Amino acid sequence: MVSNVKRIVCLAPSNTEILFFLGLGSRIVGVSEQCDYPPEAALIEKAGSFIAPDVEKIVSLKPDLVCGYGRIHDRFLEHL
Repeated sequence: MVSNVKRIVCLAPSNTEILFFLGLGSRIVGVSEQCDYPPEAALIEKAGSFIAPDVEKIVSLKPDLVCGYGRIHDRFLEHL
């Protein structure tokens, strides 16, 4: 399944760190403003904040996968 995912948006810093650890950092096309580790994450295009993701920006990045965090991001699912 991971091989089918080419474009990822991460809304939670912990998810960003995990994906980089797994060697998938090159597939991340958008992150929240709070994603700053590893240092490469700070260079990735921002898609709003952890609490208030920018849905239009996320959609414009054309992700195959959006990694959110629990119920905090549930309210955005219908728009994605």
